[in-house]
Amino acid sequence: MRDINHTKVFTELWNTADQYKIHLLRGGARSSKSYSLMQMVFLWLMTGRIGNIEQRSGIFAIVRNVLPALKDTVLRDFINYLTEMGVADYVDHLKTRNTFAYNNRVVTFFPATDESRLKGRQNDFVWINEANDLSWYEFQQLIMRTGGCLWCDYNPDNPDSWVKTELEEKRLEKRKDVNLMISTVVMNPFLSDSQREEINNLADYDNELYEVYTLGNWVKFKGLIFPNWDIIEAKDFPGNALKQCYAMDIGYNDATVLLHIVLDDKPQLHGMKTLYIDEVFHETGLTTADVIKLLDESPVRNSRIIADAQAKSFIEEIKRRKYRIRPCKKGP
Repeated sequence: MRDINHTKVFTELWNTADQYKIHLLRGGARSSKSYSLMQMVFLWLMTGRIGNIEQRSGIFAIVRNVLPALKDTVLRDFINYLTEMGVADYVDHLKTRNTFAYNNRVVTFFPATDESRLKGRQNDFVWINEANDLSWYEFQQLIMRTGGCLWCDYNPDNPDSWVKTELEEKRLEKRKDVNLMISTVVMNPFLSDSQREEINNLADYDNELYEVYTLGNWVKFKGLIFPNWDIIEAKDFPGNALKQCYAMDIGYNDATVLLHIVLDDKPQLHGMKTLYIDEVFHETGLTTADVIKLLDESPVRNSRIIADAQAKSFIEEIKRRKYRIRPCKKGP
């Protein structure tokens, strides 16, 4: 196994692992927070150690909100890192379950949408990647089933998030078992000058982006197209409502996306109606056959799908598979 080049973020992770139950890594872009966590997981898999913690067997779970995002980020990076470190041939990789095993230690990747794994298993350690994207309920399910430590990494782009209100503020103050680390681009010496300059130059044209992605400070973005939105728990999504459909945007280099959309037309606060949106999948590089496989695995068989009007041949092929798909109407 090769030597590991690491940042100050990794050093603090390693040195404080046994001192807290929950470790919060709030930080800006390219500050090495997720990469350092990946290195920590890797070392536990290969050695059974995290700082002063020695655990020779067990399960380390890595969780993100949805599977496509998980596959495109930390799972892909972990696979590449095993190869880079020259140990890929010694680790058992079960691709169907996204698990890696070595000497009675297992690293497993799964989305928070997989309720059977979210609620049904005991983990020794957990890393929640982009924790802001999970709900408070999903976090509670994970922490209740974690025997050892739990790590969260996130950008501070939503100050109403439970990560801030429930962990950074309430739990940190009351229980003292939370370690808050704030990382910035300055802490990553492995970036090129142009990468570092790009992040630092955010101050020249967008102060909100600069605060979040350069300094790692909490900011609520102004001028959002849809300012009145919130993240709800999966159990509160009204999947059986009368007014619902699926919407699909088709790409290849750009992502192909399927959304489940539900309209609750009972007036709520200030007479507004509520629109619910659930991401079914969001992936790049999908062929038509790939999309059909994903559709077959999702609960859309008897539901309406409204798709990108430009993808006529794609729509026709999906329709021949007995899906209720039609093009959207463009224009005002």
